[in-house]
Amino acid sequence: MPGISPYTLGVSPLGTREMRAGNGCQDDGQCAEEGQCLDENQFGGETRAPNPENMYCGVDIRPILPILLSISTICGAVCMMLLQLPILGRFLGFESTGVGQALLYTLFAFIYSVTLGTMAYCAFADPGQVPKKRGQDDSEADKPPRAHKSWQYPRPVRRYDHYCKWVANVIGLLNHREFYCMLIGLVTVGMTGAAVDVALIVLIAKKSWWGSLVGICLHLGYSMIPFSLAMPIFKVHTELVSRNELAQEWKTNEFHVVKQSQKGIDVPVS
Repeated sequence: MPGISPYTLGVSPLGTREMRAGNGCQDDGQCAEEGQCLDENQFGGETRAPNPENMYCGVDIRPILPILLSISTICGAVCMMLLQLPILGRFLGFESTGVGQALLYTLFAFIYSVTLGTMAYCAFADPGQVPKKRGQDDSEADKPPRAHKSWQYPRPVRRYDHYCKWVANVIGLLNHREFYCMLIGLVTVGMTGAAVDVALIVLIAKKSWWGSLVGICLHLGYSMIPFSLAMPIFKVHTELVSRNELAQEWKTNEFHVVKQSQKGIDVPVS
């Protein structure tokens, strides 16, 4: 029900204050997720592009974060496919050409492919600008409910959620689902990678395969990074999606309700 607000449904986003308590920059209205609290002068923010003086030799450095995210995910996938899975297959009794090993590779290839695919889509897709009517300038574009004007696009973005520095793009109507799938993929990659690494460390230590043990320990350290970054963001957006609330609305307390106040019962904060 994308067109119905949580306030229309009678849903009060309880816990909004508690969720914000752990993230100071949200109280200042600068960002809408844990991983967004980065220098706006270099990476841009909700309301403005990076300052020109923070560009190196006239080059926009915003793509640095998406490049780091994608390269680290690809390196983690290569390490998993070439090191962890062959060793795991041996301990599970799978032959290198057997069905079990093929299923193992297919499962992890699917997880990494979906994660990288949704990541690329979020970075390059139009988030859902208001369609331009014939003979109408961008400045005259209609602004439907829940739309918001971003510095990155000439026309308002429908169902504007937030600006994500990790993909250097706005998250709106046409890429919000893919953004959420990307979060699920990053959390899954971190959780499954760490679980496989811990299991292999225990098994390999008994076999004294010290060369492989070093590589697996390094991958375990890597697996905790995307998990620690993506999990808080995933938690916030899961609660927002469950209430049919956008991050932009949550950030501005648009639908927050005080259950009891001197003005009565169920009073909107606004």
